[in-house]
Amino acid sequence: MFTGLIRQNGILRERSGKTIRIDCDMARLQPAHGDSVAVNGACLTVVRMHEDGFGADLLDETLELTTLGRLETGSRLNLEPALRFGDSLGGHLLSGHVEGMGQVVRKVSRNDGDCELSVSIPHALNIYAIHKGSIAIDGVSLTIHELEDHAVVLELIPETLAATNLGGLSEGDKVNLEMDMMVKTVQHSVERILAAMNKD
Repeated sequence: MFTGLIRQNGILRERSGKTIRIDCDMARLQPAHGDSVAVNGACLTVVRMHEDGFGADLLDETLELTTLGRLETGSRLNLEPALRFGDSLGGHLLSGHVEGMGQVVRKVSRNDGDCELSVSIPHALNIYAIHKGSIAIDGVSLTIHELEDHAVVLELIPETLAATNLGGLSEGDKVNLEMDMMVKTVQHSVERILAAMNKD
């Protein structure tokens, strides 16, 4: 489990087939072999340790549903280690299971340093987007400020822009999406109840 609060940024140093190498501050992230780390929101397992980073393997589904197979080497990555017992929950609960990709529709910077970001959402995920609900964009826990036609509008503060890779996004860029776990749970429960009622 994750919270969407980015611990640090890493760099995609190398990709070879389904294997990637990520450079980061190992002393700060403190990953161990076999640990889970959310990389741009996708839960990956640490399979190799390096002095200046770690390696992970990507499944076909990860390559299909996330941006990790499309990013160029040198790309900035959002990193978050898995929750440990006793850690504070400052964002919202995330599984690290990216459900699809969105696309930056609009990015408007303001004079006070804030930024408005509009991101399109695939039709299948649109039902889980609610006003003032939570969403993870590239693993960053954010609140939906407004809803547009198959898109969400997000308000980003300077700290978020500086501490994550969201500050470097441009219109047309693809991002990883994970919808709010509680909204999905309620939605699926209601669907099952209605389906059972219709059978009766």
